[in-house]
Amino acid sequence: MNPRGRPLKLTVRHALKPLSDTVRVVEQMRQLGTVIEYFTDASWVPELERRFKRRLPPLYRSVILRFCFSRREVGEVEIFGNLGVTDRDDDITVAPFSDPLLSTWLIDRGYIQFARPATGSYDPVCFDYSVKIRGSEPPIVSLNHEDVLLERVKVRKRSVAASFGSLLGVRRA
Repeated sequence: MNPRGRPLKLTVRHALKPLSDTVRVVEQMRQLGTVIEYFTDASWVPELERRFKRRLPPLYRSVILRFCFSRREVGEVEIFGNLGVTDRDDDITVAPFSDPLLSTWLIDRGYIQFARPATGSYDPVCFDYSVKIRGSEPPIVSLNHEDVLLERVKVRKRSVAASFGSLLGVRRA
C-alpha cells in the first residue's frame, strides 16, 4: 500500500534489449531444423561479393559471416549452404555460378542468387537489386530460367518474400 492507503501499482520494465535481427534469424533457422554453427573463418565472403559485383544484403551477410550451415529447405525455397567449400554444388560459393550464362545474366541485371526452389526447379531464387529497394534489405524473387536462357525480352519474375528475414518468418524488432 502507498502512503494514502491505496494498492501499489508495479510497473515492470524489461532491461533486456530485443534480440538482434541476426540472432533472431539464426534461432529461426535452428527452429526449422537447421544445424547451424559458429563460423571461425568466412574469408571467402569478399571474393564472393566480388564475383556478384556487389555486397550481400546486410542481414544475410551478417548471418553468413558468423554462422555456417548446409543447404536448407525453408518453405518453398532451398537456401544454399555457406560452408565456403568448392566441392559442393549446393554451396553459395559454387551453385550461383554453375551455369555461366544464367549467372552472368543475373549478376549483370542486379540479382544475387542464393537459393533455388525446393521443388528442384532450375529457376534461380535471388535477392533483387534490379529495383529501388526500401530500406537496406532487398526483396526476394524467383525468375523463370527458360525466359533468361532463351533470351526473351520479358523475363517472368515472381515475388517470394519481402526480405531474407521475412522468408524465414522473422519479424523485425
